[in-house]
Amino acid sequence: MQKSLIYLSNTQVVAGAHHRILEAGHQKRDIASMEYNADFNNPQFNNDVALITVSKPFDFTDNNIQSREMFKGSDAKIPPETICNITGWGHTSGVGLFLSNALQWSQLPEHSHEECEEIFPSKISDGMICAGSKGHTSCIVS
Repeated sequence: MQKSLIYLSNTQVVAGAHHRILEAGHQKRDIASMEYNADFNNPQFNNDVALITVSKPFDFTDNNIQSREMFKGSDAKIPPETICNITGWGHTSGVGLFLSNALQWSQLPEHSHEECEEIFPSKISDGMICAGSKGHTSCIVS
C-alpha cells in the first residue's frame, strides 16, 4: 500500500492524502502554531522550513499515516549523489496557476554546493539542499 504525506491548507494540516481534493480517509488537524525560520525567503525559498504544532496528535495506527524523523543539524551531512525522495502537490511545470491534485513523487540525486552552482548558477544558497538537474528538480528553477 502506498503511503502518503502531509500537506497544508491555510489553517489545517492534512495527513494520509494522495489527492488534495475530494479524497476521503485522511486526517485533518487545525494548526495551533507555526514557527518559520527567521531567515525564510531571504533570498526566495532560502531556509524554507517551519515547525508546525497541530491541535491534537495524528492517529499513527492508520495505515496511510507514518511519522518521520527530522534531519537535525547535528546529523552527518548527506553525501553528494545520495538518491533522495521528493514529494509534493506543487506545480509540475513553470507555467500554470493550479497546483497538482495528485501527490507527485520522484527520486533525485542530492549534489554538493559546488556542483549546484554549475547546474543552477546564482540560484542556490547555503540555506538550501540541491537535488536534480535542469528541468528535473523539486522546485521550479530557470
